Amino acid sequence: MYARAFLKKILNKPVDLITERSLGNPYFIESVNKNKVQIYG
Repeated sequence: MYARAFLKKILNKPVDLITERSLGNPYFIESVNKNKVQIYG
């Protein structure tokens, strides 16, 4: 099972997986850095 589908199933919520390189908006980057949660698998 892929990570996104697995997380959606266990959290029962929509999940977006992104990479830091894909971010461009500096305000969004700041918000992500304040609220991100690292998950170890």
